[in-house]
Amino acid sequence: MDGRVGAAATPRFKQFCSQFREQWNEEAARDPAAPELDDEVARPARLDTGQFVTRHGGAFPGLTATPYWDARDFTWLSPLVEAAPAIARELAAARGDAAELAPGGAVDVFFEDGTSDFGTIDTVQGASCDMRYEDGEVERLDRSNVAPRGSAWLQRMRERYPWPRALEATGFEHFSLARAMATADRAAFRETRAALKACRDRAPASRGRFHQYGSPRFVGVSRQRPRSALAAHSDLWNFVLTAHVPLSMPSAPRPGLRTPPLTLKAQAAVAPRHTRSGAAVAAADRATYAEALWGTAHERNGGAGMIVAGEARPWTEPLVFDTSFVHSAYNDGDAPADYLHIDFFHPELTTDEKCALASFQRCQGQWRTRRARLRRES
Repeated sequence: MDGRVGAAATPRFKQFCSQFREQWNEEAARDPAAPELDDEVARPARLDTGQFVTRHGGAFPGLTATPYWDARDFTWLSPLVEAAPAIARELAAARGDAAELAPGGAVDVFFEDGTSDFGTIDTVQGASCDMRYEDGEVERLDRSNVAPRGSAWLQRMRERYPWPRALEATGFEHFSLARAMATADRAAFRETRAALKACRDRAPASRGRFHQYGSPRFVGVSRQRPRSALAAHSDLWNFVLTAHVPLSMPSAPRPGLRTPPLTLKAQAAVAPRHTRSGAAVAAADRATYAEALWGTAHERNGGAGMIVAGEARPWTEPLVFDTSFVHSAYNDGDAPADYLHIDFFHPELTTDEKCALASFQRCQGQWRTRRARLRRES
């Protein structure tokens, strides 16, 4: 890292690396082959602020910690907010969202254990439907477990870039905008491309080669299926914030009871540690996440939205929040909730620190790839 970063290694970044090195050396001394050395399965650390962070490296020092930020302070989001109706139309056309849950319609089925299947609809009755599989078996399911098969483009996306099963099982779909646009016809996302370019032109300058649009983690399109709730989790990085720009939302919750919070047992079965991996983690950690989010009664707002550190906010306007706090998403409506998802560096990081952290992430990625290869060979 010293050779790669050089002058960009500011005092705060050096402190971050020192924490990483000390924790790593302590655990590696006990067992150099232990899987706990990987951040994806190492037990996280909980800070006094209520954030969860990776055990190795922990929190980047000196950054403001608050669950929600004022989205109006991030003026570079404006082009995406203004173009949201056009982006929603392009996304709906690409997905084939004209398809509805109606008798005879082809659908995908998502089960709570993370597996999936497909078939056709026999009947639709309120919040449930009767599914007919290829072998003729008919099963009654809640509509939150079922989605129209959609377009050929959507099927290609699902086959080439499947999202973690644990997320899929809780009603969440998540895919990269770069991959989405590369897989579609050039004209399919014309206004989306223009809005992204305008957004990048306004965003604060930062050095370093990033994966997508200057993001340290992810830029994509997400969907929360009707009557579903995403499992509680933390992304474990306090130096990254996330913005959500709503595209298409249910106008109101459905009549009757709303989707209940996932039980601790359900959390232990499907909740991911963080969205970048589907790695198995201790049930105790998942239960801790669930309790941190659902442990007290709260009032949901609107048909769909986010819950961060126990506070629910609807997707009726852009949201900016810190995903190192335990968070979830919910959709209590009868229509899917679609939104843009943009990860970006914490605004209090310097340009040099952003460059250094990007280099740090690339080194970690290379190390994980080599370590996995060594494990297979051994």
